[in-house]
This record gives sequence, C-alpha cells and structure tokens, in this order.
Amino acid sequence: MAIDPGLAQALTSNPSANARLAVLVHAAEDLADGITHDGPRAFSQAHFDGTKDREDAADILAACGVQQSTLLALGVLRSPYLGLGGPMVVQDPNGQEFSLAGLAGPVRFRATGLSLLAPAIVGGTPTMAVIENLQAAEAVCDRFPEVAVTWCAGQPAEVVVGLIAKLAAGVEHVIVATDADLGGVRIANRIVTALTGQPDVLIVDAGAHAHPARSPFGRASIDGLTALAEGPDPIARFAGACLDRGYPVEQEATIRAALNAILGS
Repeated sequence: MAIDPGLAQALTSNPSANARLAVLVHAAEDLADGITHDGPRAFSQAHFDGTKDREDAADILAACGVQQSTLLALGVLRSPYLGLGGPMVVQDPNGQEFSLAGLAGPVRFRATGLSLLAPAIVGGTPTMAVIENLQAAEAVCDRFPEVAVTWCAGQPAEVVVGLIAKLAAGVEHVIVATDADLGGVRIANRIVTALTGQPDVLIVDAGAHAHPARSPFGRASIDGLTALAEGPDPIARFAGACLDRGYPVEQEATIRAALNAILGS
C-alpha cells in the first residue's frame, strides 16, 4: 500500500530515544510486508514479547497522525463491541423498546451500530458495573440483576468509551473491574477519564482479594505502571497497588470473587 503520510512524518520526526519510535518502525515494516494482526495485543505479542506491553499501539499511532485506514490495515484498532446486561433497554429502528433484563447477559452488540439502538439504563437503577472479563460480567448479570452491566471485552474502542460514559450519566455509582495489571490499569484509566462529572467511581482491585501469586512483571509493565502511578487518583492508587504486588492478577475466578464481595455488601 502507499505510505501513510502521517506515518512517514512521524518516522522522521521522532528521535531514537522516543518510546513511540519502535511502534512506528514495526508498523511501517508490517505494512510493507502486508501483515495484518488480529488486534492490538497480537501486534504487541509479535513485536514486544508480551500481549499487553504495547497494546496501546493504536493510540500511539493515532496520536502520531497515522490514518485510520492504516490502523485497519495493521489490524490494531480496538474492539468495537460492547456487552450490555441487567436493567437496560434498547430500541429497534421503529422506536419499540426491548428490555435486556430477562436475557442471560451480557448481550454483545457491535458498538458502531449500537448508538442507533439508543441503549439506556432503566430509571432508578443506582449502579452500573464496567467489567473487562466476560465470565465476571456473566456472573454479575446472574447474581445481581439490579446492577446494569457493561462488558468492554478488553481495551475499549473510542465509540465504546463514549457509550459507557453516556450510560453512566444515568446512575449514582460506577464500578470498574479489570485485570490488575498494566492492561487493566490502562482500561480503567480510559473509562475513568471519560466519566467526567460522575461523583462516585470505584475501581475494583482484584489483587486485594485472595489469589495465587504469579510470575513478576517485566520491565515494560513496571515502567508503564510507574508512569500511571504518578498521575491522578484513583488510577494512581490502582497502579501503585499493582506495583506493590509486583505481579499480575488476572484470573477470572478472582475477579468474580472480588465483584461478589463488593456488590454483595
């Protein structure tokens, strides 16, 4: 394909010491070789020896002026899906409302078309949970039917973040549950940053609950968490807790248990 002018400019303007340069170089090489990845984590695994070390590659490339068509060609755009469950309704094209409360959620929607369905949380619902892990989201839908659930399936696309923020405007409390590692902190940061004006946001730290220890973080995770720990709360506290443990907590059972403990109380 023809060279992306934004990518070409970024390759020549970023100094060798800039951490973004490696992402730019690998992206240019993949485009030249016609390689398409199965998502941002696949790109990270291929070039940085870990699925989460550079799962923010699409954000880095976009910030450097790389075109969306190039991100699509590389296969690094974030997941465009959003799962919804609990006391929520959606509308069909004729304006007829359908309740999701009676379905075994979360129900997965393609986010690029979901805005046309006008999803909304039933009035009077006090709490919405934003959950990265599918099995944890299913468990909350089953055990706590009064909680509105959004499942973001890993790193959320910008349209997904916008929909979550819009839904959050209708509740009093938002609970964010992700893996307790660099990828999870980045997801929580994207969600929390979008929830401007939301007075009560709780980030669930799965590592604060019983779990088996894992292999320690690599250097890339330590550096990424350290940077996030120097920012504003509550993300800084979450990142700091991950650094203090020194290893990831991402088991589905642990996240389910953490949510059960918080929602059950």
